[in-house]
Amino acid sequence: MLAFEKSFELFLAENNYAFSHFIDEQLQAKVYQLAAIPLQIILLKNNQIAKEEQAIELQKSALNSLNSNSKRILLLQYQWEFKREIVASRLRSLMGLNQKIHGRKCQILRVDKLAASEFLNANHLQGNCNARYHFALVLEKEIVAMATFSAARMLSNREVPARSFELLRFATKKGYTVVGGLTKILHHFQGIQKMDELMTYTDIAFAGNAGFKKMGFEKHSIKNPMPFYLSENGEMCSVKKNGNNISAVPIFHLGSFKLIKKYS
Repeated sequence: MLAFEKSFELFLAENNYAFSHFIDEQLQAKVYQLAAIPLQIILLKNNQIAKEEQAIELQKSALNSLNSNSKRILLLQYQWEFKREIVASRLRSLMGLNQKIHGRKCQILRVDKLAASEFLNANHLQGNCNARYHFALVLEKEIVAMATFSAARMLSNREVPARSFELLRFATKKGYTVVGGLTKILHHFQGIQKMDELMTYTDIAFAGNAGFKKMGFEKHSIKNPMPFYLSENGEMCSVKKNGNNISAVPIFHLGSFKLIKKYS
């Protein structure tokens, strides 16, 4: 058995979570069916997402499962190897094992770039990114969730020009699930900025966008798989920025949903 699979099964055992498993012949991948919730987790090795045609087929598989209302997560080897604590926390949240905090009990604070960067690099799969606005949910002087937003964009190609923002990142502290946390931040941000619409992207490989639908977001489009290079220390860079790093290996991100929430 591969170390990837052994490590994942150990994670399930440590959390006392019963499961069964089988091989998906079409994907040529091992599938874990969790016993307590209707969720399948499919383990994909790095060499299974190294080519564009592989990524396209995997995206189609993920979309088909979402369209049939079955929950399937495509767990990528490099994510588990280099971001294991973050991935494990997201899985424990879906499994109902994280410590729950209610967003209504938290205080909203606007924080600086440094505080946002430190929190997101520690708790978000994609780490930090450039943003204009950074808001934290704080409980007993501890940041338990973070959301960051772009600057305003005026969409003039509409019958009525729209004031639009992008939700760039949202993350909770590892080991915690903040119930209603993002809803609280969005309500606060709308009160400050008076948005006409808010756009964001969600990862197709990781549980779809059901939570965003409940908050009023609608699917706008689907972003195709994108090529990257993965370095030996787990850093991702674009094909353009890879340069002469011959040790980096090609990896495809499996694409995203573009979602939009309208306020007017």
